[in-house]
Amino acid sequence: SSRRRHTRYPLVTGVQTCALPIYPPAPYYQGRFSNGPVWVERLGNPLALTVTAAPTVKSSMNFAFGGATAAGTASLPPALGVQIGMFRQRAITPGANDLFTVLAGANDLIPVLTAPTTPVNPASLDSAGVATAQAVIANVQTLVGIGAKNIIVSGLPNLGATPRSLAAGGPGGAGAAFGLRATNAFNTELRSRLGLLAQSSADLNILYVDVQGVLDRLIQDYRAFGFSNTSSYYLAPAAQGGGQGDPNSYIFWDDIHPTARTHTILAGIVTEMLNPEAPLGFAGSIGSGALALQGIAADTFDGRAAQIATSSRAQGRIDAYANVNYANGDRAQLGRRPKFNYDAQVVSAGIDGRAQGGLSLGGALNVGRLSARVPKDRKSTRLNSSHEWISRMPSSA
Repeated sequence: SSRRRHTRYPLVTGVQTCALPIYPPAPYYQGRFSNGPVWVERLGNPLALTVTAAPTVKSSMNFAFGGATAAGTASLPPALGVQIGMFRQRAITPGANDLFTVLAGANDLIPVLTAPTTPVNPASLDSAGVATAQAVIANVQTLVGIGAKNIIVSGLPNLGATPRSLAAGGPGGAGAAFGLRATNAFNTELRSRLGLLAQSSADLNILYVDVQGVLDRLIQDYRAFGFSNTSSYYLAPAAQGGGQGDPNSYIFWDDIHPTARTHTILAGIVTEMLNPEAPLGFAGSIGSGALALQGIAADTFDGRAAQIATSSRAQGRIDAYANVNYANGDRAQLGRRPKFNYDAQVVSAGIDGRAQGGLSLGGALNVGRLSARVPKDRKSTRLNSSHEWISRMPSSA
């Protein structure tokens, strides 16, 4: 069941991890191209997300590989169509509430941005963007053909806004211009074809995620989102602005991939888009605000897992820990749900230990309180909610 929603969704997800020896290595986080969990991991149960799902696993499956392309039939790393083939080999009939996520295309376009022929033929960026989007659509259609009913399809962020592209002339340079042009071609074609596909069946639910819009907003209002650096990346040499303070004060972890904080913000936006409680008025306010409680506990747990991954503990050692965390925020009006602001506190107490073979296991009890204030007619109504839940740490080596 989902960790961050009330609706139960076994997740067939996409995460940038690999079943081969861990790559990329540290300081990348457990094989991800970031310094922490990526956005899709924060949508639901993390079971089986740390590695490509074992043959016995039938829910929360991950078949995604960093570096994979949307087009083609490459096996290393497996292209998108090959990943879908890996799922089909399990002969699973998708359920009506199963949720699939698809994000692909950047690795097809990045080589085109720096191809020697691109400066003399910039129209190749348009054709590459369209062709790549069509490759993604073809694979989404394959998922629909095998019974997928609920599919998140993510657009691409502005490839011209990455530090790699900005290194080629800055915001007004060729890198930024080429990246933006390819991204626009891809996203325009993808959205158009997804709209047509969504109309093909009354029981088909396709959610397009405008990652380009999200990244543009983060860069524009970076201070409001807690960032201090938008043009460099944390792993950059110090002379280029890297390695300064908290990694999550950067939007980018390396010259093209976002930090865990950027992923967390994107996950929150997608969760809001999926949240089925939005039209339920005050109940929707409590439901949306309660997501904050789950988010705080998830961040605590993720931080503890990262600490364990980078520490050396003797086999058989068991440790206990406790955390108290606080967050506040606000939500705009959505449907019949009024705008509101909230305060949330979560107390977490847990134990974890290192078992045989470097395996770490653990769990925590979380107790959270939420107070939401809903303004109405120059007054405000206060809604209070309490929650208790148990978290289990995915095993890690």
